[in-house]
Amino acid sequence: MASGGVPEERWHRGHGFRARSTAWPPASTGQGLAVELGCGRKPALLPDYALVGDILRVDWHDFEAVHVQTDLDHTAEPTRRTRWAWAENESCALVICHQALEHFRNLIPVMNEIWRICERGAFVETVVPYGVGRPAIQDPTHVRFFTETTFRYWEPGFVEDFGDYGINGHFAICGQSWLDDGNLWTLLSPLKTAEEVDRWNGFKQLQADGIVRWPAPSWLLGRGPELLGKSEKPDG
Repeated sequence: MASGGVPEERWHRGHGFRARSTAWPPASTGQGLAVELGCGRKPALLPDYALVGDILRVDWHDFEAVHVQTDLDHTAEPTRRTRWAWAENESCALVICHQALEHFRNLIPVMNEIWRICERGAFVETVVPYGVGRPAIQDPTHVRFFTETTFRYWEPGFVEDFGDYGINGHFAICGQSWLDDGNLWTLLSPLKTAEEVDRWNGFKQLQADGIVRWPAPSWLLGRGPELLGKSEKPDG
């Protein structure tokens, strides 16, 4: 028992992570698992009509909302490319990364892991500070910048042209919104099969500018504008 007669919370310990016993293992609901990476003190909200099951929130710190505490970036062992032991292959229908990716020094291994844990037809929603605006450069914990073309390095063609980068899987961009001095919202979908890559290339051939927008549900595509500008602003 903890002090004051309150039962001490139990944690499940795994390789490189620990999880609250009340949230581990994730319940099987017949719907895909949603995972929020770097949820912080204020986890993301999903509408009631989101077609996902349980939400598993992951962070470096053990904030109240966190279900799994771990080092997503492997900063303690940067030369080791260990897998996220808390997530199975192709187990997630939705991955949310709000104001998280700009903090990772090892972005490509992180994206490789996101691709691995996504099931076919999954989506990845990211919000990052845009370009070199004030929100991007004022935070001393930010280690990288993003523009609307950053995620194109995970598209078919780019992955092959930059084969020495260590990118393991393809992503298609479904939608983007941005503000020059604010945040960049990007909705991605992993391409998990050769057939999906061929379909993406077929879409590209139909576009005069070569820009592909992969199909996605309207409830996800509509989230971009409402998320922009709501984070990364100093309090007060």
